[in-house]
Amino acid sequence: MEKCVFCGKSVPDNPLEIRIKNTVLNACTEECLAAADEYFAKDRRYKMLLYMIILAAAVVILITALTNGGSDMFAAHVMQIIVGLAFVIFPYPVSVLNTYKNCPIVTVMKGSRIAGWVLALSGLAFVLFI
Repeated sequence: MEKCVFCGKSVPDNPLEIRIKNTVLNACTEECLAAADEYFAKDRRYKMLLYMIILAAAVVILITALTNGGSDMFAAHVMQIIVGLAFVIFPYPVSVLNTYKNCPIVTVMKGSRIAGWVLALSGLAFVLFI
C-alpha cells in the first residue's frame, strides 16, 4: 500500500498527487500536500546553500589538519558546529525523490535535525572542554 510522502501514513484510494519532474508522490490530505509542496520549494531553494556550507567546512577542516599537524583543531570544531547548525536550519539532505516513498519527509527532517544537533553539541563540547 502507498504511503504519504509527508507523514508516512497510508494514503486513501484517491491519493493526492505531487508531481516533481518525472516522479509522482502521493499525499494523504490537503495539509500533507501543502506541507510537502512547501518542503520541496524550500529544498530547491536552500539545498545548494547547505552543500556549500558543508564544502566550505570540509575545506577549512582539511586546511586546519594539514597546516598545524592536527595539534590545534579549534577551527575544525567550530566548522563542526556550523555544519551541525546548517543541518538543523536546512533539513534537506536527500537528493533522490524516490527516497521519500520509503522514508517520509517528516522522518527525513527529524533525522537531519537530530544529526545536526549531535554534530553541533559535540563540536561545542570539543571547543569548551578539550
